[in-house]
Amino acid sequence: MKRNRLEESKKHLDRAAQLAPQVRAVWYERAKVNLRLQSYGEARHDAERALWLADSSGVIIDLQVYYLLESIYHRWLHFY
Repeated sequence: MKRNRLEESKKHLDRAAQLAPQVRAVWYERAKVNLRLQSYGEARHDAERALWLADSSGVIIDLQVYYLLESIYHRWLHFY
């Protein structure tokens, strides 16, 4: 994603979501990629899923997910 190869990143994160569906960081990162791809519905779904998953390691805190959701909702409302 840092190299702006978003489609490749999306494929990688899709596979990660299949292999580790209970990991908050996977869904959070996938939501970020979908946001950059302007797939707002998918981004919202992924971020909301991330929010409901517990993160015992504290890698992705709730506040980060809330901020991402706010960004998604804001862009989604202005897109449509």
